[in-house]
Amino acid sequence: LFPADANTAVESLRSIYSAHGQIGCLVVPKRPVPNVFREAEARQLISRGGATVAGELCQAAVQLIAIGAYQLQEVLRARNRLEERGYQVCVSYICEPGRFRAARDASEEQFVLGDEDLHSLFPPEMRRVIVTHTRPEPLIGVLRRLDSGQATTRFAGFRNRGGTLDVAGMLFANRCTWAHVIEHCSD
Repeated sequence: LFPADANTAVESLRSIYSAHGQIGCLVVPKRPVPNVFREAEARQLISRGGATVAGELCQAAVQLIAIGAYQLQEVLRARNRLEERGYQVCVSYICEPGRFRAARDASEEQFVLGDEDLHSLFPPEMRRVIVTHTRPEPLIGVLRRLDSGQATTRFAGFRNRGGTLDVAGMLFANRCTWAHVIEHCSD
C-alpha cells in the first residue's frame, strides 16, 4: 500500500490489522506531506484501491495518476500549471496497485476491481501519465488493464538515479517533478 498522507496511512494500518492471514507492506513518506484525503475519503480509497483526487474525468483531456505521496504532490502541482493554461486535467491516486491487476485465478477475482469499477476510475482510451514511487517497468505489468498503449499512456518512476539527499533531488533525478509530468503529457 502507498498511503498518500496521514489519513490514508491510518486507514491502511486499520485495514491490515483487521485482516487475518495477510501480510501488508506500507510505503510511506519520510518527510511530512499535506493531508489530501479526509477520513471518509481515506476509508473509501483503501477499500477500493484508488480514487479521483481532483478534476472531472468526463471533461479531462489527460488523467494524471500518482502512486506515492511525493508523486501525488508533484502531479497536483502539474495539474495546477496545466489548468492555469486552460487544459482540463483529472488527478487520480492509486494506493494499492494490485487491486487493478488482471486476476490470475478465482481467488484474485474476489480481490481485484471488476471492469465496471475499474472503468469508473480509469476510463478506457483516456490519455494517462502514471507517476510511481517504484520502478515503472513492474508497474506496467501490474497495471496492464489501465495501459492503452504507448501512444496514450506514459509511465514515470525510479530510473536508478540516486545519490540525492532530499525529496526534490530524488524527484528531479528520476524525472518525476511537476515539470517532468507536464513534459510527459506533451509526448
